[in-house]
Amino acid sequence: MTTNSRQLELGLEGSRRCRSVNLRSRRRAGWWFERIRQVVEGAEERKPKANEEKAIASKTEGNR
Repeated sequence: MTTNSRQLELGLEGSRRCRSVNLRSRRRAGWWFERIRQVVEGAEERKPKANEEKAIASKTEGNR
């Protein structure tokens, strides 16, 4: 048995990716981000309650 001392290179330039997997994952990602946008747009702006404002103020005063 003879051994080959040269390195074997495999080129990937001509290889093709599986398009169906790429398209499917893009659609899922697009769906997810669209859903997140809807949730964010539908969220109401909330004002903190008085006791929450006091807690936030005391925390920020302690950091000064």
